[in-house]
Amino acid sequence: MFRKRVCQFGLAAGVLIISQVACSVFGFTVSQDQSGPPAAAVTAEGPGADAAAQPTVSANAEGPAEQEAAPPSVPGAAPTPTPFIYQGKEPASGTGGVYGRLLWNGEPVEGVQVKLCDEIKFIGGCKGAEYPTVTDAYGVYTILNVPPGSYGLTYRALDADTWYFVTSGILNAKDFEITAGQMVNVGDHHTVRLDVVILSPTKDERLSIARPTISWQPYPSAAYYELTLHSDRGGSLIHRMELTATSFTLDRDLQTCDYSFNLEVFNAQGIMIAENDGWHRFKVAGLPQSCKMVALTPADGASVPANKITLTWQPHDWAAVYKIHMVDASDSNKKILDFVETNTTSYTVTQNVPAGQYEWVVYAYDEFGDGLGFTDRFTLYVTNP
Repeated sequence: MFRKRVCQFGLAAGVLIISQVACSVFGFTVSQDQSGPPAAAVTAEGPGADAAAQPTVSANAEGPAEQEAAPPSVPGAAPTPTPFIYQGKEPASGTGGVYGRLLWNGEPVEGVQVKLCDEIKFIGGCKGAEYPTVTDAYGVYTILNVPPGSYGLTYRALDADTWYFVTSGILNAKDFEITAGQMVNVGDHHTVRLDVVILSPTKDERLSIARPTISWQPYPSAAYYELTLHSDRGGSLIHRMELTATSFTLDRDLQTCDYSFNLEVFNAQGIMIAENDGWHRFKVAGLPQSCKMVALTPADGASVPANKITLTWQPHDWAAVYKIHMVDASDSNKKILDFVETNTTSYTVTQNVPAGQYEWVVYAYDEFGDGLGFTDRFTLYVTNP
């Protein structure tokens, strides 16, 4: 499957349910070093039938995508900047192709699936024609006979049915331009393993302490780790915190809420080599504060005259400000309140609101601007005065 990765900016989780979530974006490097021959032994010569499910975010290719690679040498040898000319099989007339190399922890990896896709969606994976191949003993691959156009590049993790795709920045897939009669060097990319072992909290564990300890087994070749933690409603708490130890005790109180975290492993060159398989979830219960705020009035589904709309909610003890979002239920682009701020626990709508069905949510933020939680989405029927 493709694995989702969302970055730390406000991401809509529905018409109104907007939560700040953390992202782990993978560092890809397009460089000149090649420690294998210029052409892979296995090629793809037409659209493939590789099934792809839901995507993951993979990351940014750094450097010119069509830069010539270094000449072949023994696997693991130091890279040389001297470029070589592609001498493998040429694409059919009117078509082009790509070649590149896939590494893990600085070493070429064999037998890993790679493919070009007409289009890559953050949610949905490859769309349209697919051109698959696998890496050879030197980690090198070629894909031939591709019609000219723009394509995305995706490849599998080691020992897992999870796909990563090269992006142009945060979420969108990078376009690799294929031209007739040309073999494009897409450079080196680094795949990962998904075998990091989390020790605590255990998966879906229910805790009742405000500052739990997250721990994991030491990973071979690890120079450091990066930890990301977010709550389902409260937003990002930790974003890519760099650690050299194999445990971390939270330095701020949690709330009654559902949480998830991801741990990435980096080698001495700063290249990610592993992570845990999927977001690791746990629950915290019984604490005084909750990330699920409570809306009070008007009750869900209530009818209110247009000139008497006052929204109220229960206070959050840590909140410095609240933000209210209210939209037309049939068209979320029609905003009545677009994250309007208030320091109180009520808000009276003063503008004219046409009769109709609306939805509203209240969000709480602390003094640092970090999200604390939000209410359920309430439906409101507005009538003429």
